[in-house]
Amino acid sequence: MKIVKFMASRSWGGLEKVFVDLCNTIGEKHEVHVIVFADSYVRDYLSQNLHIHLLKANPTRLNPVLYFELRKMIRRINPDIIHTHGAKSSELIHKLRTKIPHIATKHSVSNGRIFNKLRFVTVLSKETLATVKMIKYHKLSTMGLTL
Repeated sequence: MKIVKFMASRSWGGLEKVFVDLCNTIGEKHEVHVIVFADSYVRDYLSQNLHIHLLKANPTRLNPVLYFELRKMIRRINPDIIHTHGAKSSELIHKLRTKIPHIATKHSVSNGRIFNKLRFVTVLSKETLATVKMIKYHKLSTMGLTL
């Protein structure tokens, strides 16, 4: 399976560690293409068997050049699925309106209204799950939690 994993964060913290761990683990058995910003700290922790694609555009949600670069990159990769982490990357992919299945992971209880608009959402805790409005077409899962 060809998977795109995308994170719009450029710093380092808990979300970024989970992202790196998932990319490296999934990359052992699948073709994983990681999309991150060129100045992202996560680049230093990604495995050599991953395909790393760097976004050079200004990382603001209102930058049309970013959307163009991201769309072009995804078309070139032609993945089976796109997995985003965090609200910003999830919103960017949602606005592209691709026909590629998109799964988004919400890591915290703060912010993230975009997750209420997405069809496939994973969360990391019951507390985070409570912040996502259940829409009839949602497919929600929690890592290790039964719904």
